[in-house]
Amino acid sequence: MLLITARPWVPPPRADIVAVPAPAPRQQEAFDLLARWYAARNNADPALMRSLTCAKPSGSVLRDIDAIEQQGAYDKIVFPEAIVSFEERKTKFLATMAFQAQPVNEQWKTKTAEQHNFGGFFRHDWTLTDEHGLKVCDLREAYS
Repeated sequence: MLLITARPWVPPPRADIVAVPAPAPRQQEAFDLLARWYAARNNADPALMRSLTCAKPSGSVLRDIDAIEQQGAYDKIVFPEAIVSFEERKTKFLATMAFQAQPVNEQWKTKTAEQHNFGGFFRHDWTLTDEHGLKVCDLREAYS
């Protein structure tokens, strides 16, 4: 014999908002640097991008700058949200930046639409160095 009882529907409990501690000073410095990098990229300012770059940047960083210099624009407008991982290693710093993107071309319209199925955030993995202040040295794009 199967007994079924009806219970009234109640909404799930609401999550509380909790205060998060301020980031460590170096992590905040990294966020500020990367926010300036993205702003320079969004505004097609290769001179500012170069001023934020280390003495020996990787090819991926140079390609980003070259794309802005040659095309005057890029494939997406980036809105940095948070550094979700930060690690200090002797002479370099590793930072993962979560960001949202506004597409500028068809390829990025597709990527953005697909990414909304997974929360809408993309990420970039950065390597920074301290050259009288943090500088951008390497970028690895990791979108999922």
